[in-house]
Amino acid sequence: MKSSQQSPRRSLRSFFFPGLGAMLAITFTVVTAGCSQATLDILGRSFIPNTMVLQSVTDSGYHQVILPGYRNFLTATRQLDEQVKTYLQSPQDSQKLAAVQAAWKIASAAWVMTEAYQFGPATEDRLRQNISYWPRRTEHIQSTLTGSDPIVIQQLGTSRKGLPVIEYLIFGAETSLADPAKQRYRDYLQALSTDLVKQADTLVQEWQTGDYGANYLSSPNAVNMQLNQWVVLLENIKNKRLGEPAGLLGTALGEEALEAPESDYSLALLKASLDGFARSYALEGLSIQSSTPDTGAYLVSLGHRQVHQQVSDQLQKLRTDLDRLGPSLKQALKTNPEAVEASYEDVKTLLRYVKVDLANALNQTVNFTDNDGD
Repeated sequence: MKSSQQSPRRSLRSFFFPGLGAMLAITFTVVTAGCSQATLDILGRSFIPNTMVLQSVTDSGYHQVILPGYRNFLTATRQLDEQVKTYLQSPQDSQKLAAVQAAWKIASAAWVMTEAYQFGPATEDRLRQNISYWPRRTEHIQSTLTGSDPIVIQQLGTSRKGLPVIEYLIFGAETSLADPAKQRYRDYLQALSTDLVKQADTLVQEWQTGDYGANYLSSPNAVNMQLNQWVVLLENIKNKRLGEPAGLLGTALGEEALEAPESDYSLALLKASLDGFARSYALEGLSIQSSTPDTGAYLVSLGHRQVHQQVSDQLQKLRTDLDRLGPSLKQALKTNPEAVEASYEDVKTLLRYVKVDLANALNQTVNFTDNDGD
């Protein structure tokens, strides 16, 4: 009986409104065919329910980027320490020194890739300064090398330890580690390498088993911390990695202001820091399921496809211009300053997109300013 009562309604609807669903679909298709992408985003935002939540972006960032990034750095520091120990057993062996130098480059690249999320323990516990204080202070390093007191790393300031000091020792022409009279240099290198592993391990433990990881995942400010750290990263690239060495902020400081002047690895580290941004922003370069949420996908789901496209396109433009500098930023400062300035302007544009457009799309506030320092 119930079925026979509803049947006439279906028949009448079919009689008076034949193909209603198909007509609506055709109409929507015709209307949207001539719309801009921004209009389509608004329509999608209005009619398509957003099933992606910001917490899922925070979760995937922690599990897919932050924790693996610090673990990768820890692994790289351990490998560097092993190469240092092997080399110091026979410091006359140039091939073993080359292996130490290669391990340093890997560890340094792994470190700058974490700069996109060096908030929390990295800054609160001063681990970032202990690991990589730059520009280097040559006079501080030399005073430690020429001193007579036992080298106790825990008693040294941040400018006297970390990756930049190791670079100075293993790449510096005036620091011949093979010289039998320079045992203090070799002792210093071993102490620095051992301490670097300790600093990296502390970072991993803080994020993995300490309170910080759990607090970050449950924090309502997690996305704001991430956004502000992206701004810090891009400000550092603009000012410290490009602006100050090239004299775009005033007096040209030249190669002494570079991140890795002895190894001439500054440009490679700059590119690695951008890779870290791309990985934390859009999970770029990770072998994971395409459905894993990231900030870019979240923006699109909110109807801000244009903002995401701006950030992605500008990042690619910056990478292209950096490739034009050649393999050496030190050389480019001397022979191709116009290209360095073009890259500087690229970073400024990308920074503006992140500080203004991305922040507004995420409804977040940028707290970092140029005057905040390192």
